[in-house]
Amino acid sequence: MLALALFVFSYSMPMNMNWLASRNAIIAPMFAILVLIFHHRWRRIYYFLPLSLFALVLALLSAEAGIAILVCLLLSLCIYYVSQ
Repeated sequence: MLALALFVFSYSMPMNMNWLASRNAIIAPMFAILVLIFHHRWRRIYYFLPLSLFALVLALLSAEAGIAILVCLLLSLCIYYVSQ
């Protein structure tokens, strides 16, 4: 619900929604969120790894901003291993 509210009430999203050429500004974060969700589930259930890698490839192919998800994954792994 929070994500929906942020999407609806954000001032920058209508500009991205109206401009057809910048549709990758919506597609790349969607795949990036899927990468984080699948990566988090992969730590418990191992068959989510291919889904995570596939979503990562789609995020990288959709926009240059998909590279930022690699930094988020590395940060997530560092936090995970330091906490153990």
